[in-house]
Amino acid sequence: MLQAKPLKILLVDDDQVDRMAVKRALGKKNNKNILIDEACGISEAIQRLTQASAPYDCLLLDYRLGGQNGLQLIQKIQSESLSQAPIVMLSGIDDETIMLNCLKEGAQDFLLKSEISSHSLMRAIRYAQERKQLSLQMRHLAQHDALTGLANRTLFIERVKRAIARANREDSFCAIIFIDVDNFKSINDTLGHEAGDKLLTILAQRIQSSLRGEDLVGRLGGDEFSVLIEGVPKQTTLVNIAQQLLETVQDPVIIYNKTIHTSISVGIASYPSNTSSTPQTSTHQTSSEIASKLIKCADLAMYKAKQSGRNNYCFYSEDLQQLANEYANLKIDLHSALANNEFELYYQPQILAVNHQIAGVEALIRWHHPSRGMISPDKFIPVAESSGLINAIGDWVIEHACSQLKRWLTQFPDSNSTLTMAINVSALQIRQPNLTEKICTVVEKCQIPYGQVELELTESALIDDIDQCVLKLQSLSGQGIQMAIDDFGTGFSSFRHLQQMPLKTLKIDKTFIDQICVTSKNQTIVKAIIAMAHALQMSVVAEGVETKEQAVLLKELGCDKLQGFYFSRPLTASAFEKLLANPRAIPQVGIYTPPSTNQLSAH
Repeated sequence: MLQAKPLKILLVDDDQVDRMAVKRALGKKNNKNILIDEACGISEAIQRLTQASAPYDCLLLDYRLGGQNGLQLIQKIQSESLSQAPIVMLSGIDDETIMLNCLKEGAQDFLLKSEISSHSLMRAIRYAQERKQLSLQMRHLAQHDALTGLANRTLFIERVKRAIARANREDSFCAIIFIDVDNFKSINDTLGHEAGDKLLTILAQRIQSSLRGEDLVGRLGGDEFSVLIEGVPKQTTLVNIAQQLLETVQDPVIIYNKTIHTSISVGIASYPSNTSSTPQTSTHQTSSEIASKLIKCADLAMYKAKQSGRNNYCFYSEDLQQLANEYANLKIDLHSALANNEFELYYQPQILAVNHQIAGVEALIRWHHPSRGMISPDKFIPVAESSGLINAIGDWVIEHACSQLKRWLTQFPDSNSTLTMAINVSALQIRQPNLTEKICTVVEKCQIPYGQVELELTESALIDDIDQCVLKLQSLSGQGIQMAIDDFGTGFSSFRHLQQMPLKTLKIDKTFIDQICVTSKNQTIVKAIIAMAHALQMSVVAEGVETKEQAVLLKELGCDKLQGFYFSRPLTASAFEKLLANPRAIPQVGIYTPPSTNQLSAH
């Protein structure tokens, strides 16, 4: 038969006679099954707690400890997490106020020394253990996320406050890593909230398993996670941790037989370098204020990582605070921009390489802000996407671009009868369940051919949710709408993705065109892209053509259409109309003359 584990007790009392009385009472009951350590004051008790080889099962604390009292010891145990053992307070004073204060501070039971007996003491210890266990269970429920089991916001902030206190005391640093799941909303929208919950649970496990046991991982709400890092030797270690987090979530997740590719955006802020307080000046702010500010800094850094293309990490800086302020102001102003008719479409021609004719035009939105002047889409489109305004703005672009195409087809029925209007569409717009109906309604209303409307999507938009995207694009293509992949070469498209989707046009990103006349490697890449697209029965548009040399080389490489400043900058509708009326104003392409070998770099 297994012997019961001995009960390990710490007895703290400055009176030796009282300690002997407690030991006698415990010894009468089970003298071999109880191990008692003694301390005669607070400092000795703390030493016992910190050096104990195994945790105590119960703490018996005297209320009066010389010039101090047991309440101070309880506070010390609680603030520094020295022990999770239940506490029974012992006192020679029969005072209900003292008893209530002890229970409020964290004691589980209170026993008068005059009432100590073997039975009463063991009963108090047993009750204290049961109450402590119940208290721990209730605390766990109150401090942990029900879905993932991670620390919730309340517990996480409390632990951050403690970490800041330790950093001040030990002249060290701590850091918060803020994590947001990229494009999580699409999972809920397409697969349902239950699938979203499963994904969050899996990601929580992956994040936790990739970190040290002492690192605290929390879920602050929705698809936002946070990590508290302490005890790393230097801040550069945080770079390795961030990279590890990015890698640990990249493996595909299979939910309901659907393969989901995930990524995260990570923001990092450290104390004291990323707050106004330092260990010397932190007394000017409460720990709660510093903790809240540190979390906000990490959140701002995460936002910057999202703005940089997602699947990325970023450290906090003061520049990010300015970015956040600008974002907030733009978000407010965007709400009134549509109603105040502040948007305008500019148009940039796409030129046929073989005969220099205008084959198409790309509609590009601009924002005439009443006080800031012209704002480029690079500035406000990300704000529109994150604030839920992109669909309304996208609808406006589609309607105005189609209406403008109708006017030009009517005005130039012969020379520009096959003109194609290219319209940029974001990933969020593609997820709209009624997108096909919306576009078809506009095309029918404008009475223009479906085949002369082309939707341009970026690589990242296409592969965020490949299965749903294929269905949407097939639905649109079935109506005759043309599809183009924009910025090709900057994302992660594969042959399989290109084969799955009903794409008619591939646009080579400007970054490849910039160096095409300078490096043989870029020439080879562009030539391979053109050959691949043609093999898939896709036409090719080169973006960012800025020189005659680039234009003539692209023509020699077999590129179908050319677009860029060499031919024309984006124009207002009236200015573009003049170009349609006088196409001879467009520069000619000419014949390519290769540079000498010593002029062409191999890199």
